[in-house]
Amino acid sequence: MDRSIVVSLLRKFSLPLAVVVLFGLAWNGVRRMPPSLSPVGSGSGLSALEACLSSPGFRERVTCYQPILEGQLQAQGPRGVLSELDRLQEERPVFRAHCHDMAHVLGRFWIARGGTVADGFREGSNICHAGFFHGMVERVFRGGEKLTDEPLHFSPEELRAKVATVCGPEVLQTTSRNIRFQCLHGLGHAVVFSLGYRLPIALEICDVLPGNWDQNSCAGGAFMENITGVERERRMLRAGDPHYPCSIVPPKYRDSCYGMQTSWMLEDGLAWDAIIAACRAAGSSQLSCFQSFGRDVSPRVRQGGPVAFVPLCTQLAPDERAACIRGAVYALADHTWDGRYAYPFCAVVPSADVRAECFQQAHTHLLRSLEQPPETAQRGCLVLSDGKDVCLTTLQQLVTS
Repeated sequence: MDRSIVVSLLRKFSLPLAVVVLFGLAWNGVRRMPPSLSPVGSGSGLSALEACLSSPGFRERVTCYQPILEGQLQAQGPRGVLSELDRLQEERPVFRAHCHDMAHVLGRFWIARGGTVADGFREGSNICHAGFFHGMVERVFRGGEKLTDEPLHFSPEELRAKVATVCGPEVLQTTSRNIRFQCLHGLGHAVVFSLGYRLPIALEICDVLPGNWDQNSCAGGAFMENITGVERERRMLRAGDPHYPCSIVPPKYRDSCYGMQTSWMLEDGLAWDAIIAACRAAGSSQLSCFQSFGRDVSPRVRQGGPVAFVPLCTQLAPDERAACIRGAVYALADHTWDGRYAYPFCAVVPSADVRAECFQQAHTHLLRSLEQPPETAQRGCLVLSDGKDVCLTTLQQLVTS
């Protein structure tokens, strides 16, 4: 690989200085983390988390692991406890399905106890689908006065005023679309939560943001919160209806809604074949639904390996298959911002043409959406036992294009 290209991309994607500035001006009234929360001790206390994961209900799990995580954050600081979560998910697959929610808890607590967003971006990490970053934005948006997770019941007018100032480029002081996306996605979570899961009003709040990309980035977080949020009984979902609420949201948000909807279908008890049929009935949003289908394949890949789950995508018609693979590799790369899960998935795709397409999708997302340097992708290729050559070839094609 041409070193000048690598250096140029590294400079382009270098984030630490921008991240320090990120919210420094916008949130300079938020206190820095008190000295008592500086990193000390070890991560051994996190071993108690596994018992929490056996609880059947989402709220019960969060209630169990929240004090453990908060204690570890005080003991180790963000990077230390997130590194421990990363280690646990590597060693014990059961953690891979829950670490994003756990990272949200850590991000909210960091802000609630007086940490700044700028310090959090610098001292935290993107582990677990950047959940720590999303949780920080949630708590900044909602305020740090309370440590409870009760919605604060802002009026729509108050929310519109807040939304307009949280993630704009003049506040972020960075050209990084990835950092802006993480902010807007966390904002969507926060708006739905703050409104008590009144999703239609939340989407109207997202409308305040400038431009379709900002609005849909916010809406994506809103739809995710509506499905995965802690206030399960408040969610705007309908048992037995795989298309609700996507069937009633404004057309411009329908693709964003279907981009999460298969998670609800799975929760509602639909088998994979039934979900495929439902996606084929999603009208103009069929491919968004199949991308969601792939995203929901991804946690199974992380927990059980790719071999058993790649056929869920490769059995589909060509356009459906491409959307499914895109959803899977995007989510697998999002989990750690590297290729450790996405590349092994692509490596076992049986068709050579589809395998190359899979690697191209993974590389594009990693370098261009997640703004990672090509060296990160190269390291992921080099550790593959199968598929190494096509991984490196498709990477070289992208970098030199």
